[in-house]
Amino acid sequence: MKKTIAKITAALSAAVMCALPMANAITSSAATSSVKTFRTYIDIDATDYDLHEFEYDRRFGGSYKNTTTFRGYKVFLAGDIDHTTPQTGRSCLFIESDGLRRFQGTVATETYDCTYANANVNGFKNSITKVIWAFNDWKNAGHTDYYDDFEDKVTEEIVLVGDTNRNGTIELSDAVYILQYVANPIKYSGIDKKAADIDGNGYVNSYDALLIQRYQSGIINSFGDVQA
Repeated sequence: MKKTIAKITAALSAAVMCALPMANAITSSAATSSVKTFRTYIDIDATDYDLHEFEYDRRFGGSYKNTTTFRGYKVFLAGDIDHTTPQTGRSCLFIESDGLRRFQGTVATETYDCTYANANVNGFKNSITKVIWAFNDWKNAGHTDYYDDFEDKVTEEIVLVGDTNRNGTIELSDAVYILQYVANPIKYSGIDKKAADIDGNGYVNSYDALLIQRYQSGIINSFGDVQA
């Protein structure tokens, strides 16, 4: 199986690399799949907080109700993690971890498949932080305070997985762009690296380009199923 994937990757890479001079002229049609995959990056800045528990409550707009399927999440901290899958336009991530104390950076990512025909990044921005807890006495955990000012310390980035050039569609040219970046990351530094990381493993490589090709050809129906 690995040899087969390697051969397909090599073939796709060779074909695309030969076409690099004409990359800007590519006008391939968007993927035929009706499923779009969105990945959210939830960042917090707890530099000045003894944060211990974090709850992120997402509420989708009305047009997204019952059109999203939660495909999995990745948390970058050890501890008790819970997540409710989207129902009636809402999902909730809960993290309890000593690692949250003074933490700064991406705390979790979430991946959603959406069948809404006009799904776009803006449709996922209707979200709120609901409950933020921290212990005053960190060692004994004898008292809790609610940080009502922590919402301003939470940011979220949302990407349409595969949309490497941010034009709102997923096309073969996105695979070309990935291979261009892999071949010359300095020249093609403008690529959306998070959207280009198709399998969500933290790296952009030729396998990500292969996944777009498989999505385009209907071999896979969404990128949610191939998350690392």
